Amino acid sequence: MGHSSYYTASKLSAHVLKIMLQLAKKVSVSSIDQLASLTLKSIDPEFHDILQDRGEIKEIKRVLYAAERQGYLTNLAISEKGYRKMLSLSFEPIRLTDSWDGKWRIVIFDIPSDRNKHRNRLRRLIKQLGFQQLQQSVWLHPMPCKPEIEKIQEAYKNTGDIIFIEANFLENSDKMIKLFDD
Repeated sequence: MGHSSYYTASKLSAHVLKIMLQLAKKVSVSSIDQLASLTLKSIDPEFHDILQDRGEIKEIKRVLYAAERQGYLTNLAISEKGYRKMLSLSFEPIRLTDSWDGKWRIVIFDIPSDRNKHRNRLRRLIKQLGFQQLQQSVWLHPMPCKPEIEKIQEAYKNTGDIIFIEANFLENSDKMIKLFDD
């Protein structure tokens, strides 16, 4: 399997998992076949050809069984772990626009080393949104993103480990602007 086909398969699996978890959160299903069927109906059109090549229901069930093994689903319902995974799959990079309001959005987090898995997951989410690292656990973005950060805080149970700041002034901001121009 070539690198590009692996990427496509990986992207497909992530998309199927995201749809499956969203459905498991919204609706109650009584069978694997029912969840697989609902998932198939909700798949984005860009993935239909790939799914057909792999055997649609077979591929969806493969992702479903993997989700159960990983603890994302329990009795065909989304688990707490699945909810956090769903959030992590739901983020799209925050789009840069020409109409910047001059404010910087800063996320600071302090997650103890005994929760290293959570810290790494949070770092991936922040990067996925398009934040740039300012210092070790300090991340920066120029565009409004409070709703996205609130979703992350909710997933981490608002423990105070994640702090969101909007600032009007940032020292060396010209240097930071260049990070987002690339």
